[in-house]
This record gives sequence, C-alpha cells and structure tokens, in this order.
Amino acid sequence: MRTGLAARLGTAALLGAALAFAGTTRAAPRDEVRVYTDSIEGRGKWGLELHFNSMPRPRISTVIPGEPRPASGLVVTPELSYGLSDAVEIEFGFMLPSVRLDDGSSLQVVPHARIKWMPRRAQPQGAQGDWFWGSVLEWSPSPYRRGVSNEDAASHLALRPIIGWRDARWLVAANLLLEWPLGLRNPAASDVRRPEVAPSLKLLRSYSDRFATGLEYHGEWGSARRLLPSGEQAHTLYWIVERRTPFWMSFGIGHGLNRNAGGLSIKGSLEIPLD
Repeated sequence: MRTGLAARLGTAALLGAALAFAGTTRAAPRDEVRVYTDSIEGRGKWGLELHFNSMPRPRISTVIPGEPRPASGLVVTPELSYGLSDAVEIEFGFMLPSVRLDDGSSLQVVPHARIKWMPRRAQPQGAQGDWFWGSVLEWSPSPYRRGVSNEDAASHLALRPIIGWRDARWLVAANLLLEWPLGLRNPAASDVRRPEVAPSLKLLRSYSDRFATGLEYHGEWGSARRLLPSGEQAHTLYWIVERRTPFWMSFGIGHGLNRNAGGLSIKGSLEIPLD
C-alpha cells in the first residue's frame, strides 16, 4: 500500500474514532442512513467513505424486556469499496465501537459486506433526463434490528432495490429496504421470518457542479407480513446539503414526522480521496 494511501486511511480512522465517542447511543443502531443512487466506483478503483448518523431518544420509548433502554448518541461507519466492473461494486464496512448501552457496556465492532449492481445508469444529455435502476445486497452479523431482539437472529440479509431519474438539475431516487433475519434461535417467532420493510426517497436540486440541496424521507413500516399501524411506524424527514470541494460530502438534519420516529437527528457522509 502506498504511503499516501496509508496516511489517508489512518486519518479516516482517527476522524471516525473522534466522532465515535461524541456521545452514547441506543441499543438498536442503524449503521447508516442514506438513499442509494447510481453512483458506483469505476472498474479497478477503490473508494473510501465515512458515514455517521445520530439516533435521537424516541419521544415514546418502547422498552423491550431484557433490552437496554434507548439512549441518544452517534454511530460512525467507515466503508471501503472496490469496482469489479462498470456495473458491479463490492463494499465492506465496519461500525466503530461507538455504541454504548445504558448499562455501561458497549457493542462489538460490527462488519458488513455489500455488493451493488447497477445495470442501468443515468446518461442525461443536456436538459433531457434519464432513468437508472439496480439493487444492493448486504449481509451483516449485527444481532439487532428493529423488532428483532438479540436472541432472535445471528445475522441479517438485506435487499435494496434502487430506481431513480436525474437530469442536469434534479435527482429523484427511491429505495425499498427488505431485511431478513437469519439463524433464528426461536423458530416459533413466525413474524420475524418475514422481511422488515423500510422505504426511503430522495429529492435533490443541483445549483452548480459543486452544490445541491433537497429532502430525504426514511421510514420503518414493520414486517412485510403485517405492516405496523401508521401510528407505530417511524417516519423521518431530512433536509440535506451536498457539496464537492474538491471531495464529496453530504450533511442532513432531520426530525421525526410522528412520535415513534424520535426527535432531532443528524446524518452525513464524507468521501476520503484515495488517489
């Protein structure tokens, strides 16, 4: 590995560690909050991104017996990606040990692996827009997701179909996250065998080659077999800003649209140049 690359990786790790201990977090972390578009690493190229998101204390906390009570804080996830081809990208990430429970204990580092496939990427010409679509497949050994206790699953498999449209000024992208628990220790828990449904939507307006702003919606709707009542679902809306100077970064500030989604939260991503 080149000296410059090693230095950048070390800088990213230190930055992540500094952010990681900014506060405590609740027991059900989501490693990142984002909407996937048609961006992908080129063939044979490496990419490094640093994602962070806060987890606000819910305004109505549902305490699961045997689980630590929620607490607000921050999760930081560095991700390394590599382009296998012009349409396929693999990605590896790990959550820094920044998740502290109310009883004073901490969750372990949680790795995950993704493969992103984009058979159709937008090729807008002038003012005319173009469509894109693809999907992301992810495996994670994280022992906890919404609605699934630590004892229910050893790992999770997630499929995220992607569809969107872009032109010179506008970007619209939608994801539908479907997440299955694997290795159930309680076969009688039939509900957790069904995928959890979490849709997201992004609307972005570009004002130049370097600046864009817009909105993101993120929802958690419950099991595909039995969606939660609207009052028990989680709906969060973010105002986001994206800027490239010279590297890409994104920042969003959001708030729950209903009481179950929680209060104020932040999220963001930072691209670490490797070239």
